[in-house]
This record gives sequence, C-alpha cells and structure tokens, in this order.
Amino acid sequence: MAFQFLDLQTDVLRRSPKANGFADPPATLSQSVSVAASGTAAEEKRAVSIDKSPAFWPNSPASLADLGLPPLQIAGMVLKVLMHHGQASGVAIAQQLRVPFHLVGEILKDLRSEQLIGYIRGSGHDLTYQLTDAGAERAERLAERCSYGGTLPVPLEDYSQSVVRQSPERVRVTRQRLAEACSELQIDDRMLLRLSQSMVSGNAVLLYGSPGNGKTTLAERLVRAYGDTIWVPRAVDADGEVIRLFDPLVHHEVPIDEDDEANFDRRWVRIRRPLIVVGGELTLQSLELCVNRQSGTLEAPLHWKSNGGIFLLDDFGRQRVSPTELLNRWIVPLEKRIDFFELPSGKRVQVPVEQKLVLSTNLSPESVVDEAYRRRIPYKIEVHNPTEAQFRCLWDHWGRQLGLASTPDVLAAMLERHFHSVGRSLRFCHPRDLLRQISDYCVANEQPPVVTGEIIDEVMEGYFGGIRDA
Repeated sequence: MAFQFLDLQTDVLRRSPKANGFADPPATLSQSVSVAASGTAAEEKRAVSIDKSPAFWPNSPASLADLGLPPLQIAGMVLKVLMHHGQASGVAIAQQLRVPFHLVGEILKDLRSEQLIGYIRGSGHDLTYQLTDAGAERAERLAERCSYGGTLPVPLEDYSQSVVRQSPERVRVTRQRLAEACSELQIDDRMLLRLSQSMVSGNAVLLYGSPGNGKTTLAERLVRAYGDTIWVPRAVDADGEVIRLFDPLVHHEVPIDEDDEANFDRRWVRIRRPLIVVGGELTLQSLELCVNRQSGTLEAPLHWKSNGGIFLLDDFGRQRVSPTELLNRWIVPLEKRIDFFELPSGKRVQVPVEQKLVLSTNLSPESVVDEAYRRRIPYKIEVHNPTEAQFRCLWDHWGRQLGLASTPDVLAAMLERHFHSVGRSLRFCHPRDLLRQISDYCVANEQPPVVTGEIIDEVMEGYFGGIRDA
C-alpha cells in the first residue's frame, strides 16, 4: 500500500463516507443507527462486528478496515506518535493508539517503504522506529492542524450506533428497582410511583420544592436504577476532526474481566452509566463542541458525555442564561432525541441524544418555565418537606452513623423549641447537618458523643444564624 502523502491543503485526512463500511450518511436518525452496509464482504462484516451482545460490545478489530478509518489517517497518527516520542517500538506505538500490534505492523511496513520512518534496532519481530527527515517534516505539517497523537478515534457512525443501543430506555426500571436504588432516602410511595413512571417514559422530569429536601441527592440516585454499564469511545472521529469524549473526571471506568481482555476494542472504555451534574455555571457554550486550540482537537459537550445516563441541570432558573434560552437550545434534543453540531470546517453533524434529563429547582415551575415548555417536560414532581416521622427516622439513622447517643425526649424538645414554636419548616437535610455539627462540637470540646439540649441550642444558633425558616 503506497500512501502517496499529498499537500495538507487537499484535506488528505478527510474520510470518505464509505471508508469504514457505512453507506452515505442517511437523512434520518433511524437510518443512521441501523445502517445497511453495501460493498464488499469485508465491509459487511465490519458493519456488524460490534454485535457481540444484545446491547453493545466493541469487538477487537481484526483488520484495518474494522477500525473504520482510512489508512492514511492512521499513518498520520503513527507519524505524530513518533514525533512526540522521538523513537518507539512497534508494540509501544500500538499501545499508544490502543490497537492490535499486527494492524500497526501493516502501517509501519508501508511507512518504511515510503521512507518516512526507519528502524534503529530490533528484538524478535518488534523493531524500534524513528522518523526520517521526510517523515519529521510530514509529521510537523500534520501536527500544525492537529497535534493529537493518542488513542485512535472511533468513527462517529459507530459512536451514534452505540448510543442508541445503550439508551437508558432499554433498561426496564420498575418501581421495586427504583426503590432499591433510593433505599437510603426517605421517599413516600406516591412519589416513588411518579418517579418510576418518569423513568419508564424516558422523558424529562422537573423536580421542584424547597431547598434542603434532597432534590439533587434524589436525582443522583436515579442513575443507580439503570444498574448496568455502558461503553464509550475515548475519542470520536467526525469528518477528520478528533473529538475527545471519555472524561475521567465524570466517567467512572469499570475493569474488564480477564477472559474478555483480548475480545474488545481498546479504543472503547467500559464505564458506569454517567451522571453529569451542572448548576449555575452552565452556559450555552457548554452545550457545543469546544475547540482546544493548543492540540487542535475538539472537546465533547456535556450532553455527549452524559449519553446513556442522566444529565442533571441543578438550580434550574439560576444559570447565567435564561431558562427560555436553555430550553430553546434543548428543544430538538427533547423532542427528536438528536442534536446537531457544527465542526470547525462548517460541516454539521448529527448525534443521538439518549439520556434522562432532570431539572431541579427551588423556584416554582410557573416562574421558570412557561406553558409551552412545561408541556415538553411531562413529569413535574414536587419534593415535599419531611413529615415528623421521616425526620425522626433520619435523626436516628444519622445518630447511628456518627456514633452519637440521643434520646426521644431530647429530639422532641428540639423539635418544639427550635421548629414548631418559631414556625420553622423541617427539611430532609437538617438531621444530617445538625448531627454532624453536634459531633464536631463534642470532639472540639472533648466531650462524650452524647446529644444534649445545651449542645443543640449552641449548634442551632450557629447553623440557622437567626434565620427563622432556613
């Protein structure tokens, strides 16, 4: 195979729509995720190579065609790896790109024939390579456009297919399953029923109510109800652009069983279903592709990273942009389950949006969402203040957790003195917060871990600060 490297201005890294076994980009999402490959038998094998399980499994690539990228693009990545490292063995290059060694070997052989690399020493079948002068010049020109030299990206078509096949809607979330996921929380049967209905539907849900009642905590528990893991690529290729997707700050990697280590594409990472939480810092720009000007790569937006899980917009109504602007941006993903993004080249690409959108606010729904948008958020669930029985149950739970001795009489006196008599509302967060401060007080004053009326009075003054309903 002769690469015939051309001038960069001719966009040699651009990929033909059929280069990875997929047909020309179809017009609708349903077509794009159930692609009927055409062409050679190898291409047809490539199109179904990830069908190991009913859900999704990225099989280890057996040929260069299975990678879904043009050999020219892979060769450019090899040159950049050598440029970054000076010299590297074939095995090291394969590890850097996270592809099987025998596939890299084919590329290295052709790069040598083009006199772009040479080998300086070897051991067995593995040689150590470095760039020739011509190869160094070529690598520098490639790096001017994009210096990325890490894991080979996965074609956007493969990523889109994986998103749909790993959609949360494919998980049957029953009321019992949700109850188990939220077992640590005090949730009444009526709310549990409404939440389970919203989980079954897959539609957006708005949680509203007073602060301190666990709306954010509740939303974080919802992702547990899905229970399983999903696969995400480390990087995605979109028309020659590299988009970083796997984010160790928000994605939690799950180890692979030893029996499966040789049977999956190492460009993919198995993670727990993601939960992306954003608050007042969210901007419209956070929902678009972001250019890393230093490396020339793109960073996936937040809702790409939450595909397959939950996207939690906390403190809805308190963002730097208005709720109307945010929902205007989100209206297509809400209704069509797809989104469109513009690449630096000006080309628009389509990506599926398969996640649970949860909005959480301390404001009334009427004040943050007008009627037209409330219709598009079919589930609106109020998170009420705890009953006194729930409060007492949480007080006992956190007392045991913190090793604090307390009596019913002390708790009853606290409720009367600091809540009922002054008209202060109960909140789900109060037992945890107050008992933590009581524990701190006991340690700081070298006192036994016992809850007394005097300690409660002291802690209450510091916690509420003279605010009656807090």
